[in-house]
Amino acid sequence: MRKIKPVTVDKYLKGQKRFRHLFAGEQGAELVAKLQQMADANIAKYGLISQGGGQ
Repeated sequence: MRKIKPVTVDKYLKGQKRFRHLFAGEQGAELVAKLQQMADANIAKYGLISQGGGQ
């Protein structure tokens, strides 16, 4: 399995204009934080990033 490069959820979503509504209010910020937690959990569960920071 190929390791992935770490990118935060907000950086990933900001690059896609269709998600700009998530950055307009407090509820969106909470949702992005929840998505980041889910992503972090999946990365840890499946060992997608090496201890060296994705190298």
